[in-house]
Amino acid sequence: SSGINAEYGGIDVVTFDYRGFGDSTGVLPDEKTVVHDADVMLEWVQSKYCDHDIVIWGHSLGTGITVKLLSLLEKHPTKLVGLILESPFLNSGEAGRHLPIAKIFDLLPCTKGVIANALEGLFPTDELITSIKLPILIIHAKDDRILPIHHAYQLYNVCEANGMENVTLKVFDEGQHKYLFQNESAMNAASQFMRGL
Repeated sequence: SSGINAEYGGIDVVTFDYRGFGDSTGVLPDEKTVVHDADVMLEWVQSKYCDHDIVIWGHSLGTGITVKLLSLLEKHPTKLVGLILESPFLNSGEAGRHLPIAKIFDLLPCTKGVIANALEGLFPTDELITSIKLPILIIHAKDDRILPIHHAYQLYNVCEANGMENVTLKVFDEGQHKYLFQNESAMNAASQFMRGL
């Protein structure tokens, strides 16, 4: 089985692709447009499911986007009760240093650091997360080769250093970067987190 176990019931899942990703079409994505897409989706979910509690779940780039979005809101919507960050990155510059393509560029002295420098400052999750007052669950796989596990540890350490007592880190041996949803222990941790809100 994969994903959130249906036995817990009462969980509706709404998912979407940012422009330029997955099955979406349209303009090429940039920081502003993907955060806007997330904002529009959050507004739609709030209007469509106004009697439901809402947990935002961001994966990979989506962790930076959701943290950025929530940091821009003057006030969190009242039905927004939690945030799950799956395979997050500390900040986009640090993430750029670990992307497979960056490792190729870094082989040549004339292109070393090009990817990381291009991404620097776009999604400073480590700076913005401290403004979020929601309970947060960070889940990450030890075998993630795209965004190594140290991102999750360092992000958690930022939260802890800033007195954020509502943040939990759960690390799993397997799940790589995009298959954590198939890890039953990870999905049980997410389900337990949501049930506890």
